[in-house]
Amino acid sequence: MTIDIHGRLVDERFFAEVYWRGFAKMALPIIKRMDVDADVDTVVKDIFPVCFDKDGRKHVAAIKEAGIDKTVLLPFDTGLLFGEGEVSIEERNEMVFSAAKSTGTG
Repeated sequence: MTIDIHGRLVDERFFAEVYWRGFAKMALPIIKRMDVDADVDTVVKDIFPVCFDKDGRKHVAAIKEAGIDKTVLLPFDTGLLFGEGEVSIEERNEMVFSAAKSTGTG
């Protein structure tokens, strides 16, 4: 059995704008090494949304394609550092639980 011990479901509403901009600044050097012409705004508006998956369907498809049998999903709370996003940590935990149930993996 193959187990992914560090999975995440992410939606843009989970974190405050300051978090996304800071994360984009950290990611930008890596993105540029891949010969992608981008700036912070491009990363936030065009690149990060590819990873958004609030209901877990993209994640389940990816782990199945990779031959992973189970994933441990780790929601994390950045509210104290960056301010609260639109969705509270409690609501995110419920979303992760619902995603696991709806995909038959919970």
